[in-house]
Amino acid sequence: MWRVLFNSFTVFSLAMSIVCAFAWVRSHRWYESIGWDGEQISVSVNGCDGLACLSIERFSVVRGPEYERGWGTSGYAIDAIDYERYWPKTRYVGFGTEGSVHCLPGNGVKLTRTTAPFWAIMLAGLVAPFFWVVRRIQRMRRAEFACVGCGYDLRASSGECPECGAAIQTVSAPSIIAS
Repeated sequence: MWRVLFNSFTVFSLAMSIVCAFAWVRSHRWYESIGWDGEQISVSVNGCDGLACLSIERFSVVRGPEYERGWGTSGYAIDAIDYERYWPKTRYVGFGTEGSVHCLPGNGVKLTRTTAPFWAIMLAGLVAPFFWVVRRIQRMRRAEFACVGCGYDLRASSGECPECGAAIQTVSAPSIIAS
């Protein structure tokens, strides 16, 4: 069960890293956003200039029917917008966070923004695939010197397995893709 979960998480992480690499390249030319708007909360993920920004807006009152609810996307050429106003002002190597409260007549808005560079998100997503490859290589090396009958390490043995008494057979190492 653990192996199935780890393999599933690895595939998901690898797919997300590929999506991040694609978004990273596109973000140098386009400002893109995908988000969800509800009655009292708005969540969006924005990409621009090599950075990803998660924005969460909480409204103190229910917004009126003039606001669209549900999923939405938008995209603009970078030179068409002033993207600096959408991003946290204090950043260190692309990482940043900002929180603010805006008081509008009859409505208070609490805004939280967190920024991270796409390359960092992509590298974090590649951690699980890295460990998957390391485990696969370890398993290949173990199988190369193991008894076919019981799995005992036969590197110091000759003739027959000291654990189960089976004759030692030479087995080629399995492929990294197999199993």
